[in-house]
Amino acid sequence: MKAVFPAIRASTFAPSSKDESVAVWAFQKNRAPEDRPRRLPDADALHIPLVTGDRAEGVLTVRLANPPTRSEQRELLDAFAAQLALFVNKERALEESRAAQVAASIAETAENAFRFCLA
Repeated sequence: MKAVFPAIRASTFAPSSKDESVAVWAFQKNRAPEDRPRRLPDADALHIPLVTGDRAEGVLTVRLANPPTRSEQRELLDAFAAQLALFVNKERALEESRAAQVAASIAETAENAFRFCLA
């Protein structure tokens, strides 16, 4: 029997300027907005920084109908954000490695072409 899953509509959430400022703060400070100083505006969504080591890879923004009321719910979101941060970090490192390989290949080709011209 084939499993049938309901269609999930793409999000139409467009962050407001206050949400953007809180997300930027979370990214720059590598910490959740719950730890923010009072001068930051309240946000309509949760902004969880995607942190690996001491580097923020991005921010996971989630708008829920009801904010997490139990610590288990928030811990689940934090765990998801941590896994997402590792994935983003790995993909960034892989892309940097590919770019370095391409650059090395181009340099080697140019060096071989130069030697050929001198021969």
